Amino acid sequence: MKLTYLIAGMIGGLLGASLWAAVTYFTNWEVGILAWLIGVLAGVGVRYAAKDALDDASGWTATAAALICVLLGKAAVVALILRVLTSSAGASIPEEVVVSYIADVVVRERLRAGVPVKWPEGVNPSEAAEQSDYPVDVWNEARSRWNQLPLIQQDRARSHPYLVDPEFVMNDLADEIVSELEAAGKTVTLTDEVRNAEPASGPERYPPEVWTEAESRWAAMTPPARQAREDLAIKLVQSGIAQYRQQVFMSAFTASFSFWDVLWFGLAGLSAWRIGSGRSGIADS
Repeated sequence: MKLTYLIAGMIGGLLGASLWAAVTYFTNWEVGILAWLIGVLAGVGVRYAAKDALDDASGWTATAAALICVLLGKAAVVALILRVLTSSAGASIPEEVVVSYIADVVVRERLRAGVPVKWPEGVNPSEAAEQSDYPVDVWNEARSRWNQLPLIQQDRARSHPYLVDPEFVMNDLADEIVSELEAAGKTVTLTDEVRNAEPASGPERYPPEVWTEAESRWAAMTPPARQAREDLAIKLVQSGIAQYRQQVFMSAFTASFSFWDVLWFGLAGLSAWRIGSGRSGIADS
């Protein structure tokens, strides 16, 4: 297998893969038969590079280039489809949604204080995300807290709404304290969830001595130090999102294969071999 043949085949195959991905992007539909074109172009690329030295080896080189490019094209198609489906990700979050995060904090505070929260009829508290989902008094309190935030914090919260919950960053501090205690040989027991499968947070998750220390460290921080902790929390969240997207991509890529893909792969490979080996009857130009 000559490297120059493989490169020429890859160039042709990638042209076909690019066309396949472009058609998918603009039509939102995976046109599988275009995978066949990848094999044809890969074969043409090898045929051009080999000139009069066409043989079985050049044919298998074209086949390898075609199959590699089909896989790359398939991956690009899946990536573009996911991009279309998640095109709103990363956009500025509507103010109502951000205020709902504050409303969740208000609800949590009231429940911890033993104050009952009467939800509107038919609302699942774990799915509340807009004004009509919350009790009027809870929403009014959340809206008041939002209006009191400086504009710079409001802008930051529109991209990272979890920052409106002070316990979000403090939980990271508490985790550090837990690690320190465990490193010192102490056993620390954490609570994973509380009501209705709601993840435990703050004093409900950590032992009193851990959470008290976390509050103390947070209170002692200067504003720049607090923002640095928030920036670290944002990076951790973004890292988790990136890992999740990678998992979704791999799952979608695997699930995208079907019987038709076997057919297109076979046709692409066969076409590449016939053209690349000189068995196709296509005249050289």
